[in-house]
Amino acid sequence: MRRFILSLFFSIALLFACQDNSVEPDTTESFSGQLVVTKWQESYQWTFVDTDLVLFTVSSGQYDLVHIKNNTTLCNSSGIVNGFGSSKMILTPSSKVGSGGCDTLRVPQGEFPTVFRGDSLYIGPTEVTINTIVNGRPSYDIMTYSFALSK
Repeated sequence: MRRFILSLFFSIALLFACQDNSVEPDTTESFSGQLVVTKWQESYQWTFVDTDLVLFTVSSGQYDLVHIKNNTTLCNSSGIVNGFGSSKMILTPSSKVGSGGCDTLRVPQGEFPTVFRGDSLYIGPTEVTINTIVNGRPSYDIMTYSFALSK
């Protein structure tokens, strides 16, 4: 009986010891490069194009977008990324940091077409539209975002 109990104990211990408890490490991918922003304002009827140097990092379904050289005065943002690695991804910001008003127009969000080529990542172009009131009249602004990034 004693041998049976010892055999059972060692069998259970061996069973737990041989289980695959390995955990996939979180992969973090960082890309840096240029963000081209085109802004069109209906109220002023003008278009403005500028570029920023940015760092885009993705890890475990989360992203961070940091403007290293911020000519556009856009906000840094972070949040959830869905579809990263496919032909389109969706950015849903949960945090916005920057000077001035960090509204939905000053942060890339929504669905972006993506192209991966070796170590390069191309995101966009994607338009973000915001409705505003200017001098009591409804108006809208459009921001178009295009990224050309590399690892």
